[in-house]
Amino acid sequence: MSRSRDLSNFGSTTADVTDLNYAKTLYDTGVTGAEFDQLDTTSGTPGSGNFLRGDKTWSATSEQLVHLETNTVTGTASVTFEEKLTDTYLTYMLIGNAVKPDTDNRRIDLLLGVGSAGSVTWRTADYYTYVQKVEGSSWGSVIDEAAQASAPIGGFGNQGNATNEFSCFQTYIFNARSTGARTMGTISASGFKYDANFIYSTGGFMNTTVEAHTSIKLSFSSSAVGQGIFSLYGIKNG
Repeated sequence: MSRSRDLSNFGSTTADVTDLNYAKTLYDTGVTGAEFDQLDTTSGTPGSGNFLRGDKTWSATSEQLVHLETNTVTGTASVTFEEKLTDTYLTYMLIGNAVKPDTDNRRIDLLLGVGSAGSVTWRTADYYTYVQKVEGSSWGSVIDEAAQASAPIGGFGNQGNATNEFSCFQTYIFNARSTGARTMGTISASGFKYDANFIYSTGGFMNTTVEAHTSIKLSFSSSAVGQGIFSLYGIKNG
């Protein structure tokens, strides 16, 4: 198949350097004359956030999973994501990586809050959590709590703080902005205990106060976050 050597459609003067270089690149890689014509008749605006549809129209990329914030911390009392819960997203995903408390025998607690950044009121009641663990090939209940001040989402089985005792977790949060349904979440976590045994946990939590939450706080029970990387993502509906 022959290739077009006519680059006139991509710039008629030496000032059109970008178009000419682009055309030469296409030519060198074997693009046919017909394909040149297809590329030269697109509509819309090309860009790093756009893609070329089948009808030759440039369209904005619609991201479903959107990164909202990451906090990398060392030796801090808590980690907050203030005013990051908005009506833009129906569901949120919270990730904790390389997490370790400053002392042995701790778990990671979650609190929900309302209000604007800098003046958030944290809800310290009405959390219900149930979590099961796998340790030594055996299942067992590790958390069964009702009407508590927070929801544990990681560090189950007594998180340790030795050199290799990191843990991680993934939590999905639903109905965070709903004024007609309770905020709920699912929990998946793994890590090393204070006695160096590996533990995996799965479960869920709920807060029975029906309101539109705006913020999230994480902390270790009666301790501080020795270190960890915490990321929050929004998931669009549809």
